[in-house]
Amino acid sequence: MTETRDNRHGRWTGNMRPAAYALLATVAMAACAPQGGGGRLNVRTLEVRAISADSMVFEGAAIDSTWTIPGDDVRQLTRSLVLEPGDGSDTPNPLVDVALRALVTGYQFLPPGELPVDMESTQETANGLLEIALQQGINFRAIVVANYSRGEDMAWRGTANFTDRMVWIDSRVLPADTLRLALEGDYEDVRDAAGGQQAVLRAQGTLSVATAGEYTVELTERVEIMEVSAEGVARMMGGVRVEYEPQ
Repeated sequence: MTETRDNRHGRWTGNMRPAAYALLATVAMAACAPQGGGGRLNVRTLEVRAISADSMVFEGAAIDSTWTIPGDDVRQLTRSLVLEPGDGSDTPNPLVDVALRALVTGYQFLPPGELPVDMESTQETANGLLEIALQQGINFRAIVVANYSRGEDMAWRGTANFTDRMVWIDSRVLPADTLRLALEGDYEDVRDAAGGQQAVLRAQGTLSVATAGEYTVELTERVEIMEVSAEGVARMMGGVRVEYEPQ
């Protein structure tokens, strides 16, 4: 049975359905709609898929959405959701379970920073950082170097390719077990002159555990930032509203 929680720390699942994920995306956006006024909507989705050598499929997803209302009385609503059916017993090895969970709950991408606003700048390079925390102090990291160019519409468009790998020897068990994670991917980023953004990071690679074999890994993160009125969000969501409390 599929359930949703208001945080990003959930159980790994081998049977997440695309329809349920689409419904979750709708709920997350609706949760960001304040009662009247306008603001900036930031929606981030993360989808992860891992396939074992014997074709067992594990999938997970998370959504973070934030609506910020400008003005003297700044109010902000943040809600994070993750699909999490199952009891964690689907994976045959504790180290595999830790790593697969971390791909969803330990994932963080710090995108390239601010780009120049002066009219003369048309080319720029900026760095982002992909980090997956397997446990405290054990992190996979990849530097994402994006090359940007600005067109006549004053929008910045950037692309990047990246690759990295890590080896973790888990000495908490006897005999010690070894985990290897290797990922490569690409990043696309479009930032318009009004502050809107559409960005996609895709990565694929392998997760290998000495005592449990190899898994093919795919992950996709999408970020969209836009100016949308509350009425506009309500129309998109068919009038669905979620109560919120100003912070």
